[in-house]
Amino acid sequence: MVRSWQDTRSRMNLDEAKVAEHRERMLAEVRAIRRRTLRERRDLNRDRAE
Repeated sequence: MVRSWQDTRSRMNLDEAKVAEHRERMLAEVRAIRRRTLRERRDLNRDRAE
C-alpha cells in the first residue's frame, strides 16, 4: 500500500505549531535571500534599495 505524505505526517506526531513557526522562519529567510539577489543584480546597495 502506498502512503501519502499526509498519512506519513499524521503518524509522526508532529507539533504543528512548531512546524508552522519553522516554516515561517524559512520563508522569511528565502525572501531575504531573494531581495539580496535582486539588489546585487541591480547593483544597489542596501540604503538605496529600501
